[in-house]
Amino acid sequence: MTDAPETSVVLITGAATGIGAACARAFARAGWRVAIATLPATQREAEAVQAECIALGADALVVDLDVTDDASCRRAADRTEQHFGRLDGLVNCAGVTRFVPHHDLEALPSSEFGRTNDVNVLGTFQMIRACRGALERSGRGAIVNYSSIAGLSGVGSSVAYAASKGAVI
Repeated sequence: MTDAPETSVVLITGAATGIGAACARAFARAGWRVAIATLPATQREAEAVQAECIALGADALVVDLDVTDDASCRRAADRTEQHFGRLDGLVNCAGVTRFVPHHDLEALPSSEFGRTNDVNVLGTFQMIRACRGALERSGRGAIVNYSSIAGLSGVGSSVAYAASKGAVI
């Protein structure tokens, strides 16, 4: 990632923990303003990431987001653009999995397959759609969608996870 003008803004889903939080810190170090999107259950972690970004000299905002809810995706995109006045980047890090051995198909209920797909695939699509207008208005919008080698190799935490990450790829 290259340093960006002070006005650059990125919205990162799943930014309270893991790869999303690491991305938020990296963008903050590079001079970007950061919207840290999270579920209410990880609000405290998101606020800690926000404090880290601010300590790095970045303007940071915590945004409520459930990527499985289209209206929530649109609110998060609108809130980010309204707060910062623009949106230049979207990083889709929100993801979910449940560890179920691939050979044990009976242990993976359809509801879990659906939930994994809703977060990992539908959520990615809905965020792209929600942010599209703002990214186009910036004149240089970019999107990064995180996936996994599981999407290519068919291994990993579960068949549902591998299938969803393959769909993102």
